[in-house]
Amino acid sequence: MSHWDKLFGNRILTMPYEDLVADPLTHSQRFAEFCGIEWCQSMVHPEKNTRQVRTASVDQVRNKISTKSIGRWREVADQIKPMLDGFDLELWPEYDFS
Repeated sequence: MSHWDKLFGNRILTMPYEDLVADPLTHSQRFAEFCGIEWCQSMVHPEKNTRQVRTASVDQVRNKISTKSIGRWREVADQIKPMLDGFDLELWPEYDFS
């Protein structure tokens, strides 16, 4: 993201997933304001959306916003160790990869 931040600066809104799911109301309002769109209550209730979904995430988009996925990568840490070993830890200060 540092590359894109250098190119586009304040034209990119960085919003950690953990923050969004912990406080979807505040962060969805922030997101809408940044995008210049009107915020509406349905933004924090994806489970109420009845539109057709044509993606592999069809089951996920029908669920309430939840924090249950935070840190779940640790469950597969052994399998993704080669990838984690290649991460520049200075770019990911919010995560403990040890």
